[in-house]
Amino acid sequence: MTSTDSGTQLSDLEQAVAGYVERESLPPRGAPVTVAVSGGSDSVALLYVLVALAQAGEGYQLSVAHLNHKLRPGDAERDEAFVAGLARKLDLPYLSEARDVRAIARERRLNLEAAARAVRYEFLEQAAQELGADVVATGHTRDDQLETVLWRLCRSDDLHTLAGIPPSRPIREGSLVALARPLLEVSRQQLQDYLSARHIGWRTDHTNRDLSRTRSLIRHRLLPALKERLGEECLQQLLGLACRLTQVNRQRRKLVEQLLAEGVRRSEGRLTFAIDWLHAFPADFRSALVYRALRQMELESAPPGRFLDSRLAHRHVEAVLRGVEAGRPVLIDQLPGGLIAERTERELIIGRCRAEPAPPALPPRPLPEGDGRVEVHELGLRVVLRSLGRGDLDWEGWLRRKQPSEEMLDADAFGPWGGLVLRTRRAGDHIRPLGAPGEKTLKKFFIDRKVPRRERDRTLLLARGSDVLWVAGLAVSDRVKVTPSTRRLLHLRTEPGAT
Repeated sequence: MTSTDSGTQLSDLEQAVAGYVERESLPPRGAPVTVAVSGGSDSVALLYVLVALAQAGEGYQLSVAHLNHKLRPGDAERDEAFVAGLARKLDLPYLSEARDVRAIARERRLNLEAAARAVRYEFLEQAAQELGADVVATGHTRDDQLETVLWRLCRSDDLHTLAGIPPSRPIREGSLVALARPLLEVSRQQLQDYLSARHIGWRTDHTNRDLSRTRSLIRHRLLPALKERLGEECLQQLLGLACRLTQVNRQRRKLVEQLLAEGVRRSEGRLTFAIDWLHAFPADFRSALVYRALRQMELESAPPGRFLDSRLAHRHVEAVLRGVEAGRPVLIDQLPGGLIAERTERELIIGRCRAEPAPPALPPRPLPEGDGRVEVHELGLRVVLRSLGRGDLDWEGWLRRKQPSEEMLDADAFGPWGGLVLRTRRAGDHIRPLGAPGEKTLKKFFIDRKVPRRERDRTLLLARGSDVLWVAGLAVSDRVKVTPSTRRLLHLRTEPGAT
């Protein structure tokens, strides 16, 4: 035990946390702090440690916030009641809320873990503002730091993502509320020993032992195995790596943001780089510049107050960099958040995809049986049809001369021709591409083929109902492929027509 200037006795653990807090200013002395308390041992110990530090002269103005994710009926309500009881016992302002994370995950098209994280931080920011706090303190521990480093090593070799948990950061980019992690140098076992010595209980979330989740597998299998085989020194080295990478990334991010401010032109919601300016940097720095530019535009398009985990991946940055190196104009539109990147002769332009008016609805054109032509004025196309017998065609020769604008189908595989129409895409369309093992949605097909979004509504199809048999210039369905038993052929060709 250590005595402070106020005469309060601090335990060794509380003194260790006090030292870390002082080094990192987490949170600064006298700050109003909202403590995020789930009811688990980490967050309960954080609350009691901060109460001890406040009584020892740090002057924190503490409050408590708890979010019920509505994921564990019964247990979630008991967790909420437990945390409310702690706040009453300690005579601290308290705020709680229940949010249906499953419903929000469906609405935002996120996995459950990502939705829970987003909702949690959105709630904590709002709770801090309502409780008058500048800082939200969370119970992330040394164990969480190790799990995070290993999890990120398993997922990526990109330097942007390999850093550990930082001691502090804005709770959301652009927010005035800071997030602080005072327990990053303390193990979970130390915190549980601290609580047990004081006869303080906590709640246990049994889903944390679900080994189908990667983090749980790392926590309960990988970390214990590393400690047993390689010793505590191995874990300390991992922690040191996390600390160094966090510092390097922090410094590099400051430099990258400075370079973006000085070297990138911003206008009309777009960022414009000179290609020659980008080429002046090493490849790793070009990657960092493009990543930050994409991230800035992604955040600017987010709804106000929305916590946004980046959907940017290394492959998106690489796609843009390949465009930079292409030496010719290129459009990259397979980016998250409705972003596009356009490489012109001398510049790289990153912005949001501007909404274009949808093309006029294309009335379905019935497919005439036999020879003929169909004018598709809305698309400026004409489809020319020709029927022939298999014996009338040099198949191998035709395949060698085949153009992207034409296709040969098995006319007998259509079945009755009634219902066959030429049209553009609509909801529910699906196709079984030639040689594919099964069907896929037409949307997934377009994504796989990297068809730009603005071209998808202007791509001509042959379909019966929602079953797509031909995508002009791109694919034919396996259902109507030509086989050795084919007797009648249908030749389809597109050519420019009157608009």
